[in-house]
Amino acid sequence: MERHPSDDKSIFTNRNIGIVLTLLCLAAVFYYWQQDWVFQRLRDRFLLGLLTLVSLFWIAGCAVLLTLDRHRRQVMTGLRQVFSPLIVVILAIPVCAYGFFAASLWAGFPIGMVLFATLGTYVLGLRPWVSALASGVAIAAVVYTLFWLIGEPLPLGRLDTLIRGS
Repeated sequence: MERHPSDDKSIFTNRNIGIVLTLLCLAAVFYYWQQDWVFQRLRDRFLLGLLTLVSLFWIAGCAVLLTLDRHRRQVMTGLRQVFSPLIVVILAIPVCAYGFFAASLWAGFPIGMVLFATLGTYVLGLRPWVSALASGVAIAAVVYTLFWLIGEPLPLGRLDTLIRGS
């Protein structure tokens, strides 16, 4: 007897996914609501964090609808096969971004950007490592040059100490 996807007792039902998304959005709204910069008025009288809060409310609203619709007990087919590798990628992105910013503050933007861009291009499929490294160096050089041209210095970190010698 073939089982219907709605008969599955999986945690990956539309309802459960909607509940998790709603809770995450509401937690983010609560966090942003506590920040002073969110309510800072700009020159055009627009609130700095308004778009962020409106977007989070819209996402939370859609997630609530996902928990209430007629397909709420259905399991998305193929979600189990996709979920494990996808969650690793989703969790790796903020970890890598934090690593990039930490490396940029400590070692300087060029070194941090080379590491971040090299890892990113390799993960996206650029092989071998030498090609990914060359791509990372080129990306860092272009970004640093563009910021230098517009007069916005990027932190050099330890690289500045090596260049200036003190």
